[in-house]
Amino acid sequence: MSGVGVFSYLNGGGDPRTGIPSMYSASGLFGVDSTVSTAHGLYVYSTNNSGFSTGVFINNSSGSSARTLQLYQGCTKSSTPIFEVYSNSGGDREFYVTCGGSTYADGPYYNTGADYAEYMRHDNQGLVAGDVVALDLTNASSVTMAEYGLRNQTVGVVSSKASVVGNVPSDNDSDAPVDETEWVIVGMLGQLPTKFSNINGSISVGDKLMAGDNGYAVKAVGSGMVLGEALESASATGTVMLYLHPHWWAGDLLDSEGSVNYVQDDLAFKATGLATTSTQGFGSNNLYFNGSGWNSINGQAVATGFAMGNRTTNATTSVFEITYATGTADSMFGASRTMLSITNSGDMSVTGDLTVGRRLYLGSKTTGQGSTSTYLFVDDTLSPTSTYISTNADGWQTEDTYDYAERYESDQELSPGDIVTADGSGINKVKKATSIHEPVLGIVSTKPGFVTGRHYEGWYPIALAGRVPTRVSTLNGAIKVGDQLSASDMPGVAVKALGAGNVIGIALESYDKYEEGLISVFVKPGYMGGMLSEQTTAGGTTIINQTTNTTVADKVIEGLALIKAGASEVNISFATLQAYPMIYATPHSSVDGSWYIANRKDNGFTIITSEPQTHDVEFTWMARPMKAGTIKFVSDNTYHAVDDLTGQMYGPINPTDTAPTTEPVIDPAATGTEPLIVTEEPQILPEPPEETADTPTSTTNTQNQNSTTTQT
Repeated sequence: MSGVGVFSYLNGGGDPRTGIPSMYSASGLFGVDSTVSTAHGLYVYSTNNSGFSTGVFINNSSGSSARTLQLYQGCTKSSTPIFEVYSNSGGDREFYVTCGGSTYADGPYYNTGADYAEYMRHDNQGLVAGDVVALDLTNASSVTMAEYGLRNQTVGVVSSKASVVGNVPSDNDSDAPVDETEWVIVGMLGQLPTKFSNINGSISVGDKLMAGDNGYAVKAVGSGMVLGEALESASATGTVMLYLHPHWWAGDLLDSEGSVNYVQDDLAFKATGLATTSTQGFGSNNLYFNGSGWNSINGQAVATGFAMGNRTTNATTSVFEITYATGTADSMFGASRTMLSITNSGDMSVTGDLTVGRRLYLGSKTTGQGSTSTYLFVDDTLSPTSTYISTNADGWQTEDTYDYAERYESDQELSPGDIVTADGSGINKVKKATSIHEPVLGIVSTKPGFVTGRHYEGWYPIALAGRVPTRVSTLNGAIKVGDQLSASDMPGVAVKALGAGNVIGIALESYDKYEEGLISVFVKPGYMGGMLSEQTTAGGTTIINQTTNTTVADKVIEGLALIKAGASEVNISFATLQAYPMIYATPHSSVDGSWYIANRKDNGFTIITSEPQTHDVEFTWMARPMKAGTIKFVSDNTYHAVDDLTGQMYGPINPTDTAPTTEPVIDPAATGTEPLIVTEEPQILPEPPEETADTPTSTTNTQNQNSTTTQT
């Protein structure tokens, strides 16, 4: 029979009753039934506060499956307390459980365990307490025994005695029975005994531990995920107490000293992908250095940044780049541009200025290594206003360029190879040469080996010396190697020089084509008196004759001059002869005192008397260009070759010396003497005749020694 051992029935009067019921249909050994809403179903009041007295003591010895205490509550809402514990005679609620399953307590929860854990599935690997586990990448929401390759997927350690387990072994949080062999309690935070291996060395208190192989923790090496810190030292493989709190650790990479952080190990950026046949190159991620600037025009902040990274296009081509970009404050970067790049072959490119604080050491072409001795630097010690590029090398040389050039301004659009002359419209200005009579300055350089002067718009490098490609034409005939070249009436184009006049240089290539072309020319601006010709006599004697362009050499200018009474000189001028003039003058009446010719130039001269004339004296005069090869005889018994442009002496020859057999002698035909020849036997040159006056004196006065008239 069933029934209530002790039954209390409250009839509303408030008087408690106890007794044994006569019926056996009650639900328990001890029952409490209250039909009054304001009355306690069971009220226990104990006044004995000594020893181990208990107000209510329940001892259930019926078996492990029997519930010792069950509470039922007809809850209307989940926040209604179903179980409460009070202290101080009901004045202070210390603990309660709601119908919704929430538990509240005024004080801490104490347990003999030390970690927070959760149930997690595993693939029946026989995991035991202390095993390090990581996420199973092949099974969702599961763990597997940890290994070094799964270091960054570390979850925790299998708990031996968890303090709090945050879930139940069920996929749906139901109370339905599950196979607990498929679940393991994984400690995720707190103190846990952990399997340890000394494969990375012994540990001390505070050392970082990370996942090793076979579920063991090892001493952490390098950056990555770590389990936490050791709470005790260990030198042998076994079990250690671990303060578990998995996190990423920089390892030995970073260290701090005050407000400064240090990188203490190699720092690498992985490639953004693995190269394939379709995509043969992946670069690295970038390292960014961000900044922020204020744009006063737009009234907003601007993000700025430099980035460093590796740009790889294939197995043989990689470029290290430093780029710069700007953007808005909320959009870090817009379009970037490369500021510096270094290829895997060592080539470096800088888009802006490169400043070297002191010496710039240069590499060796032979060894391919940087030099420790050859350098460049700016020498600013010579004067406050002078700076020079200095080097301790033997000199400068260029790879495939040869000419020296200076920059000149031109109103014309010049092209490489153009011959230029001075432009009278401005200082340091040039124009295309169009005549042999124009003094040429140089040739527009194609690729100068050395150029002075800064580049400006409308300024051109003019080759002044060296070899340079030059525009030529065969208008004056085919050009041979060694021919002198002059300007032509074709602007900027050179032709073969046929007679006396201004020349630009010497042809280093032959050219016989009808159309205009380019040849290499040795730049040597100057004046040529004529064409050299060579004759050989029957006896083998070589005679060098100097022939001239008849249009210049045979040009004769003549006229009259008058020194009036009381005067002592008269100036004569004429069109330029383009050569040093030979002057002939004759008076047609007596001259008071002596007279002579002075101020000889290519376009005039002066007749001067030693005293003012008492009467008018008329002269007839004649001028012609001095022929190339003219020799000047000197009173010291020497004679000199004469520059046919300036009349200055050069190349003195001592007549007492033996003439060499291998050196030709200039034909002095212009002097009216027989040509000098070189024979196989050395000969002593004859004594030159005594110098005579250029101009006859008056009948009453001795000829002045300064007279330069050409009556020779």
